[in-house]
Amino acid sequence: MDIKHMKYFVEVVKQGGMTNASKSLYIAQPTISKAIKDIEAEMAVPLFDRSKRSLVLTDAGKIFYEKAQQLCSIEESTYNAV
Repeated sequence: MDIKHMKYFVEVVKQGGMTNASKSLYIAQPTISKAIKDIEAEMAVPLFDRSKRSLVLTDAGKIFYEKAQQLCSIEESTYNAV
């Protein structure tokens, strides 16, 4: 799993959707969508409940979001320290 994919996932959750996340990250929306699908395939669980109009985190998605935030924070602080 790529840390970039985790960053995309975190931004999707923060922005409330893939379109807003793509605008904030200056990345094409299909790139973000594919990254999320790749994470879900690797983890073998859905991270979002897509049955509703908006993206809602599943229980697994909530856990992954918390851990992804921590890992992204560690990566950022490591770069800053070095």
